[in-house]
Amino acid sequence: MSIFSSDHAVLPENESVEAVESDAVAAVAETVEPTETVEPTEIVEAADVTEVTTDAVAEAVEADADAEPEITFGDLGLPDGVVRKLARNGVHTPFPIQAATIPDALAGKDILGRGRTGSGKTLSFGLPTLARLADGYTEKKKPRAVILTPTRELAMQVADALQPYGDVLGLKMKVVCGGTSMGNQIYALERGVDILVATPGRLRDIINRGACSLENVEVAVLDEADQMSDLGFLPEVTELLDQVPAGGQRMLFSATMENEISTLVKRYLTNPVTHEVDSAQGNVTTMTHHILIVKPRDKAPVTAAIAARKGRTIIFVRTQLGADRIAEQLRDAGVKADALHGGMTQGARTRTLADFKDGYVNALVATDVAARGIHVDGIDLVLNVDPAGDHKDYLHRSGRTARAGRSGTVVSLSLPHQRRQIFRLMEDAGVDASRHIINGGGAFDPEVAEITGARSMTEVQAESAGNAATQAEREVRDLTKDLERAQRRAAELRDEADRLTARAARERGEDPTAAVAALAEAADAPAETEGETAAVSVPEQPVAERDAERPTAVTTAVATVAASTVTVATAVTTAVATVAASTVTVVTTVAATAVDVPSSAVTTAVASTVTVVTTAAATVAAVPSSAVTSGAASAATTARPATGAATARSTATAATTAPPAATAPAATTARRTTAAPAPAPSAAATTSRAGSATADAV
Repeated sequence: MSIFSSDHAVLPENESVEAVESDAVAAVAETVEPTETVEPTEIVEAADVTEVTTDAVAEAVEADADAEPEITFGDLGLPDGVVRKLARNGVHTPFPIQAATIPDALAGKDILGRGRTGSGKTLSFGLPTLARLADGYTEKKKPRAVILTPTRELAMQVADALQPYGDVLGLKMKVVCGGTSMGNQIYALERGVDILVATPGRLRDIINRGACSLENVEVAVLDEADQMSDLGFLPEVTELLDQVPAGGQRMLFSATMENEISTLVKRYLTNPVTHEVDSAQGNVTTMTHHILIVKPRDKAPVTAAIAARKGRTIIFVRTQLGADRIAEQLRDAGVKADALHGGMTQGARTRTLADFKDGYVNALVATDVAARGIHVDGIDLVLNVDPAGDHKDYLHRSGRTARAGRSGTVVSLSLPHQRRQIFRLMEDAGVDASRHIINGGGAFDPEVAEITGARSMTEVQAESAGNAATQAEREVRDLTKDLERAQRRAAELRDEADRLTARAARERGEDPTAAVAALAEAADAPAETEGETAAVSVPEQPVAERDAERPTAVTTAVATVAASTVTVATAVTTAVATVAASTVTVVTTVAATAVDVPSSAVTTAVASTVTVVTTAAATVAAVPSSAVTSGAASAATTARPATGAATARSTATAATTAPPAATAPAATTARRTTAAPAPAPSAAATTSRAGSATADAV
């Protein structure tokens, strides 16, 4: 850049040089007084000064002539509202890929953008898309633009980056990705969404449910196409792009260009304009790469020492279990670390990433799946604990730092047997990494310590203890303030109580001073007395008083048992009377016709008697089984366990035991009478057996 202001008058080179020379000679001449004699050496020095000044001015004029005017977002043709919002956010000058892409995108051309991650691709396709959709109407369930991303985090970050400028233009935006509520996404689509930022899998599911249609899409953007290819999303991507109507604008951005990506370009882009800025292959001038060769036993201490550095650090591993394990080890060592991987719920991933952005977590342990979905400002070091799978993964890991022209450092740990693999990886990625041998995890060479910012565990623990002490002191100050407020409140309440006590005493005609003094004396009583008073237990009531409290229940139970007993007694008496009357009738009839009565008549009479007796016995047996048992159960349940229960049990026992004594003979009579119909040798024998049965029944 020129060191002069851009609004100065530019003269022809020769004229400007001559003018400057004359001004310089005049200035030198003015410094020499006319009356003094000028020495030859002074004249030579003055000539040298003039020559140096002339050369400097000439170089400055040439540099200023060669410098190009600075381009702003307003020069790219974006809406004024968006340009003002960018300026309020501190964004004035576009990045190279933005300056190259935005004009062609605003013209409606298909774009093929290639550049390393962190080069500013989001605004390159986002701002032209917003500008194109500013004037138009969106139908329900039919967005007018769709942006496909490979990961949930990247989708959310794209939406977060574009939402402020969409609000300026009155455009609605919605993120559709897995791990979040599909119902909320469907509800938003039913209300109308202008721009849909989605992952391929979830968008396909919503379309299959009939909640979304791509028939009105005017702009389709495919971000991080190479990662979609690596993750196997190309079938879903092609299925979705086939639903986009022909003739719309399509933009594809990728850090690398593979064969499958070339197929997408040939199939869906029409005469695309290619912009390649900051190629992913090769070194980035603001990023340095280092390889630390460590022994297996020193790997964990070295990782902890580097993670304990000041500033944000992101640590990459290969597996989810490895991420959880290393994060736990770092927390045990006193480092504020957390894990981020695909095995976590979306809510947990969002909270972890937010804590990392807000500074609550200094070290983030992530897997390769999350590598391209993390955009956090201020990450100045990337630590590869496990080697990347290939050079593309390494480049995307490295892209988490040195973003947007900032500086960054990438450090890779290598075990002795991994050296060749990592060296070949660096060669494929096109980076030149310095190599350092670490002999122990406790101390580092000054050069390595300066590169990584590693600190000893003792220093980390000392800082942690200091932070804990500071937090404790802050809590003590807060508690002291709370105590002071409580004391002031207590004093205010005490004054109010004294005032009201004095008023009440005056209303009663008593001495207000004495009442206030009595209240103060009662308030000053020791707390121990109050505690003892509260702890005194109420003496147990005497048994007689407790029995007297529930006389009604006992009386009711006894009355129920008595009524049941009377019912049983009445039934027994009726049955016995019936049996006796039947027996007398039979005996009288047999006695009157004892000589001439045939055996069949006697048998019939005896059978009739047996039927009557059996019926009576059954009646006697059935009555007490329900009545007596009900009364006894009622008495046992209602009566008090100490006294009433014993009474109820004795009453129930007496009432239950009595009926079987009355019914047992009847049952015996029934069994004996059942055998009576056997042929009798004579009427006298029959009469004798009937009399015996009657006597037993009576």
